[in-house]
Amino acid sequence: MDPFLGSGQVPVVSKMLGRHYLGFEINPEYYEFAHERLTTGRYRLTADDPDEAPDDEPLALFEGM
Repeated sequence: MDPFLGSGQVPVVSKMLGRHYLGFEINPEYYEFAHERLTTGRYRLTADDPDEAPDDEPLALFEGM
């Protein structure tokens, strides 16, 4: 449970680990951002500089799982 959802990191990791999650956010912009991360499967944030942007592959927290 995350009472301050922010960018949605707690539910993102929970989902990746197959766990339940619950989060609260009063800022609509943060809620939309976190919701998009969960529904699209894009767990990584992109950098402002395209040369430093990570690839679009989902982030694997634990190799071999």
